Amino acid sequence: MSMVSHAIGTRFTHLIGGAMTSFYDWYADLPVASPQVFGDQTDVPESGDWWDSTYLMMWGSNVPLTRTPDAHWMAEVRYRGTKVVTVSPDYADNVKFADEWLPAQAGTDAALAMAMGHVILKENFVDATVDYFDSYVKQYTDLGMLITLVDHPDGHGLTAGKFVTAADLPEHASLTDAAFKTVMWDKATGAPAVPNGSMGFRYADDGEGQWNLDLGSIEPALTFFGDPDADGVEVEGDALVDAGQVALGALQPDGGDGEPEGRRRHPQPDERIRPRGRPVAAEKVDHRAKDQRGDHRRADAPAQRAALTGDAGSGRSHLLRSVVTAAAQAGRPACYLQAADVGETLPEAPGLLLAIDDVEALGPGAQIALFRAFNGARAQRMTLITSGCAAPLHLHLREDLRTRIGQSLIFEVKALTDTDREAILAAQAATRGLRLEPEIVQYLLRHGRRDLTSLLRTLDALDAASLERKRAITLPLLREVLQRDLSR
Repeated sequence: MSMVSHAIGTRFTHLIGGAMTSFYDWYADLPVASPQVFGDQTDVPESGDWWDSTYLMMWGSNVPLTRTPDAHWMAEVRYRGTKVVTVSPDYADNVKFADEWLPAQAGTDAALAMAMGHVILKENFVDATVDYFDSYVKQYTDLGMLITLVDHPDGHGLTAGKFVTAADLPEHASLTDAAFKTVMWDKATGAPAVPNGSMGFRYADDGEGQWNLDLGSIEPALTFFGDPDADGVEVEGDALVDAGQVALGALQPDGGDGEPEGRRRHPQPDERIRPRGRPVAAEKVDHRAKDQRGDHRRADAPAQRAALTGDAGSGRSHLLRSVVTAAAQAGRPACYLQAADVGETLPEAPGLLLAIDDVEALGPGAQIALFRAFNGARAQRMTLITSGCAAPLHLHLREDLRTRIGQSLIFEVKALTDTDREAILAAQAATRGLRLEPEIVQYLLRHGRRDLTSLLRTLDALDAASLERKRAITLPLLREVLQRDLSR
């Protein structure tokens, strides 16, 4: 923009009695064709690149209105078969030109973007390895750059710090602008490498010709997980109870716990709650014994929020009770409440883990109490875990409570498959000393109630009937039990 165009808007605003705190007070929502009159509102990516795209997503920009001179690129490329998707809470001008409209609720943009990122990472990096995604993030993103681990500000273990730079490595510290050259772990050589294209190559004369992102022979590692030479370290994280100790495969330059340099131990099974992605270089590695891993359970641990969603019978309540039981066994104060048991007050205690089940059934007074608990959780360092039948934004609750729950870390509990049900029935039968033939299990799944509560109730009835009649469980006995249940 020009000073002239900004001054015009400023003077106009002042003449009508307004006050401008920034130039975007004038430019935030541009009048139609304003860029044609006053010039570009700000520096933007080249719109001509849209012509070379096969998929356009308009998000946060109403192109026909606020970027009128550029809109023709979006309109014309559609004739080449390009798909246009618009994310907008209202039916804006650009929506009518789109092939698909995603009407995200106002204020949920961040959650929607994070959800999309989660799906991409889960399906293309965790569940499977996709060459296209791997090659892209290695060359065009900082996902492959090493970062340090530093002491958590609250003193609870380690947390992510700054990028590892060439200045941190003795063999590369003499490079020009070493403090501005990021580092990768090269799988080809098994050693750190300094790739082209970082800020440290841009200003010195010896960086000329190395501004590009050409990795050459470097093969960046995206993770150390599963590497038999990788070392597991404890990292402070936000999750449920013991899952709060997140372990990442880490580069350990100095050998850490007394092991020789370059020697890294394989992560142990109890350390394998970890995301896949950016590798972490340990600035300070603290291998604490398992009996010392109580920092996240202490009363001064940071407040945490989590929400479980899932259909009836998916196991939400069971999981919630298990979390509370695990916390109590670890010595942490914990409380489980069903919605019907929640009154106008809720328990409060430093470091308390409070679990509320079936929040959609909370009464008006209970909703106010839970809202107050969310507001006071940080001061008490409490952990709040809720469970509901739907995503937080779809729960029939007070708006302020819905938004509080929606800010939690959300876990969707998937419905059980038949394979899951078979495994649970087999395990439960074994604890009762029962033998269930495969045809018994298959018949029960085909003809009985399929929710877990009903299945376990039927198993209890079969156990009682078998003891009463002193005979093994057979299909006739199962049919009799099922018929008796249906007649009630």
